[in-house]
Amino acid sequence: MRLAAERPRQLRFLRSRLPSLQDAEDAWQDAAVKFLQHADALEAAERPQMWMGASLRRLVVDRYRRAAVQRRTLEGFAVQPPSETSDTSEDLVAPSDCLKAALGALKPEYRQILAETYLEERPLKAVARHHDLTANNAAVRLHRGRHALRQAMAEKCEACPLADCWAKSRTEKLLKPRRDSRDAARAA
Repeated sequence: MRLAAERPRQLRFLRSRLPSLQDAEDAWQDAAVKFLQHADALEAAERPQMWMGASLRRLVVDRYRRAAVQRRTLEGFAVQPPSETSDTSEDLVAPSDCLKAALGALKPEYRQILAETYLEERPLKAVARHHDLTANNAAVRLHRGRHALRQAMAEKCEACPLADCWAKSRTEKLLKPRRDSRDAARAA
């Protein structure tokens, strides 16, 4: 196989689309594993360079999507309640209780996939394999879980005594539709 001969050209392609040489090297290693796993299909392909090029483009888009999800997750959980708006410890406990109650109201499969994907930061494909689901089924379940959590937070937080509920705003920011990551990947 001509994998070693294609490496410099593929690294240039990846380096032009990823932030650092280290990221490009890591991506090429991932791609090389995929190419070796599908060596029979690659050799049988009429144009193996085009097949590898398409695989590299998908790999770059997937990396941008994962990075966007991680960034949103970290931003969502990194923000603490503002200290100037609430002075008592009871006010600080209320938003987390609200979020726990909203999560508790979800179906177990939604609660579990949200926790594993966002809190444990496991890739969706790994979560799908762990639960014997297809990747599409896991993605649909995650989408429905996010929607159910948004609805539960809206219902619970309407009765919230806090004027500015940080839990609701953080959850809305974290769980907004993934259209943003797709747009960012297309723009790149």
